Amino acid sequence: MTDFLNGESSSFFPQEEEKTQNAPDANGRRLSVSPTVKTIFDYVELVVVTVCIILLVTLFMFRHAVVEGSSMETTLSNGEHLMITDLFYDPQRNDIVVFESEGTTGKDKPLIKRVIATEGETVIIDQAGVWVNGYLISDDASTFASTEACYYAGYLETVRARRTSGDGSHYYEYTVGEHEIFVMGDNRSVGGSYDSRAFGAVDVDSVLGHVVLRMYPFSKLGGVD
Repeated sequence: MTDFLNGESSSFFPQEEEKTQNAPDANGRRLSVSPTVKTIFDYVELVVVTVCIILLVTLFMFRHAVVEGSSMETTLSNGEHLMITDLFYDPQRNDIVVFESEGTTGKDKPLIKRVIATEGETVIIDQAGVWVNGYLISDDASTFASTEACYYAGYLETVRARRTSGDGSHYYEYTVGEHEIFVMGDNRSVGGSYDSRAFGAVDVDSVLGHVVLRMYPFSKLGGVD
């Protein structure tokens, strides 16, 4: 406060700040908090709050998944760690998804596969590869086996998907039902992936999420195609 009568001035606020910073404790001793220490505490508090928010967001929006087996080679390898999410998600062709498999396949663990076709689309598997709605999406000839000894032929026979072309060769045709997706592993050689060739289409409600990030190994950190 300024003493205008004698031209002298004194600062009111610094004195109050000093009183606050040097307020006596219960034993009558005065405490002093350095501005540097206070700044450090503020930053620590900010970091803690930020970490808590990130953990909460991750808990409710994202899940952690680990690749088991070789069915998604060479895109994904055994032991890789992934982040998945189902937030506002509607499965699309070519997405990599993780889904509960017990009700469909009898497996007690979720499976990870690629979406080949969605509701209403027709999948044809023949010696040329995999076709969806008349377009060849995979030209891997090892995807197909024409004999009933093929490990997935039993299912396809059950749904009467086997067809015979004009030249006498066989192929398999399957139209995806309502609210379903047809999935396959990227390792599509016969026996390389246990997928919709064996257990049929998957209900969309069983999908836990789609892959948005590979977290480990760190050398491969990033998105997955």
